[in-house]
Amino acid sequence: MWKALVIGLCWILAGCAMSVEETTSMHTMPLDINEWIGSPAAAKGCIFIHEGIDPILAQEIADKILALDQRPDVQRITLMINSFGGQAVAFRVIYNCLRLTHKPVDTVNLGNCYSAACAVFASATGMRYACENAHFMVHRPQLVGPSKGLKDLLDFEVKTYEATLKKGGSLPAEWFPLTEEKRFFTAQQALQYKFVDRIITGLPASE
Repeated sequence: MWKALVIGLCWILAGCAMSVEETTSMHTMPLDINEWIGSPAAAKGCIFIHEGIDPILAQEIADKILALDQRPDVQRITLMINSFGGQAVAFRVIYNCLRLTHKPVDTVNLGNCYSAACAVFASATGMRYACENAHFMVHRPQLVGPSKGLKDLLDFEVKTYEATLKKGGSLPAEWFPLTEEKRFFTAQQALQYKFVDRIITGLPASE
C-alpha cells in the first residue's frame, strides 16, 4: 500500500504532462554500478540519459556522477542527453549532485532536451553543447489533484526549475513565469539565448 502511495506521489509531481509514449520509456531497473564503471562510456566520463527522468533514473545518474568523480583517469564528466523529460523532483536530485562533484560536468543535447531534461542540460557546471539539429522545450511542471499540500510542494519545484533555466542563459523574458504552454526552440536559437555554449558536429574532445 505504501509503495503504491509513493509511486502515485511521484507521478503527481511529474515534471511534464507525459503521453503514453513517454511513460512507457520511464526507467524501471537500476543498473549495476559495478558493471557500468568498467564500460567504455565510463572510461570516457560519459553518462547517457535517454529515458524519462524519474527518481530511479535520477539515483542511477547520481551514482554514476559520484563514481566518475572518484576516478583519477577521468578529468571531466559529460551527460549525453536525449530525453522527453520527466519529474521535477527527480531533476532536483541530479542538479544537487552536480554541485557536490569536484570535476566539471558538461552536458550535450544529442536530440531532444524537453521539460525536466532541459533543466538537467542547463545544470551543467562545465560546458553546454548541442548537436546542430537538436531541440529544446520548457514549460511549467503540472500538478494533478486538488491537494493544497501537494500544490505548495509543486510551487517549490517550479521555482527551482525556473531559476535553473534562467541562470542557464537568456531565454525570452515573456516566457516567464512559465505556463503549461510548451516553448520549443532549436539549437541555433539556444545559442542566441546563450543557453548553449557551442553547437557541435562531433564529440567535444575531438573538435
